Amino acid sequence: MTPIPLTTAIVVSGLPASGKSKIARALAARLSFDLFDKDDFLESLFDKNLVATLEDRRRLSRMSDVRFQSAASLSDAAILVSHWRSMAAGAGSGTPLDWVAEHFSNVIELYCNCDPTVATARFLSRQRHPGHLDSHQDPAEWQAQMIKLASALPLNCGSIIEIRTDQSIDAEAVADAVSVHLEKNAAAP
Repeated sequence: MTPIPLTTAIVVSGLPASGKSKIARALAARLSFDLFDKDDFLESLFDKNLVATLEDRRRLSRMSDVRFQSAASLSDAAILVSHWRSMAAGAGSGTPLDWVAEHFSNVIELYCNCDPTVATARFLSRQRHPGHLDSHQDPAEWQAQMIKLASALPLNCGSIIEIRTDQSIDAEAVADAVSVHLEKNAAAP
């Protein structure tokens, strides 16, 4: 097993529907890291609360950010998945990112680079928890939104490993690349 620095976070970034959760689950199993996916926290809140409006959804999303951060902060080796708030984009939608570097001494960004057209098609065809209120959003606007979101990626929140997720993914190769980064960071003074 690769020695890891005191606290390590692998921040999985990318467009919605770029494959972040899928690759994160495979990596967590291979690297024996804790996995924290913000959607798990959010959907748990959806199950317990009425979500009738986009404002309801935003309120629950902010609550899930707090729960996500609190849970992840208890881990020394975590894979963190969310739709992150880009530092380049400033305030707005997405999970805040500033706390990650405050808690974890070693941050690796695993950037799931996916063509916005592919991500849009995936997004529009997937079935998510009804609390996301995807039906309240205009499908015609998603392509423009995806292009805008892609322009703010990667997040540049740590050393970056970029993988193409609009094609077949070799999870073992990704795990190997992450292990190399972990070894380099563990050896650094």
